[in-house]
Amino acid sequence: MFNRKYSGKYYVPTHRRRRSQHKKQQHLTIAIIAILCCIISCVSLAFLFTKTGSIKNEFDNAYVACQVLENGPGGNGEFDGQTKTNVRIKNTGNVQSYIRAAVVVTWMSESEDQTSVTAIKPEIGSDYAMTYASNANWIKGSDGYWYYTVPVNEGDETSVLIESCVCNVTPPEGYYLSVEIVASSIQSAPETVVKEQWSSGISDVDGTTLVIKQ
Repeated sequence: MFNRKYSGKYYVPTHRRRRSQHKKQQHLTIAIIAILCCIISCVSLAFLFTKTGSIKNEFDNAYVACQVLENGPGGNGEFDGQTKTNVRIKNTGNVQSYIRAAVVVTWMSESEDQTSVTAIKPEIGSDYAMTYASNANWIKGSDGYWYYTVPVNEGDETSVLIESCVCNVTPPEGYYLSVEIVASSIQSAPETVVKEQWSSGISDVDGTTLVIKQ
């Protein structure tokens, strides 16, 4: 029988001891590599956080606005209660926009507050004559608005909507003919905005041209 001498401890063969030592060395190597990776990552992050500068926002907020012009080249003439001419609308915002307008004609009070109107509505053709300009860009929609079918660049004007509006009769006592142009504008891009917001009057956008419901 083969006898081994040992001191009371469990005997581990030499080849097993070598394998165990090799595994310990592998684990130690992996641990060292992991620590080095963490150190490198922390240094890289610190570099990014300390070296990356702030980026200035170069985009301006969109501003949409418009102004009704009438009675002369500068659009500053006052309506005298008898004749209104050359009505058009200027894009006073800072983005390209679509424009629409409602034309509201009433007998307005001559009182200081000028807030009351008569129950009698002025009749076109008899009480007043309205001449709309002949051009392809202004189209009246089924919702009562006049739509300028092409977008207007910032600072530009539409073509003339109303060539003239003339009162033909003597207004009721204490009143005058009021011709109010209620204009509104909306950004042209993206086109989904005008489709959603003005869906009562337009059905689509063909390229950049509004398709008006009639």
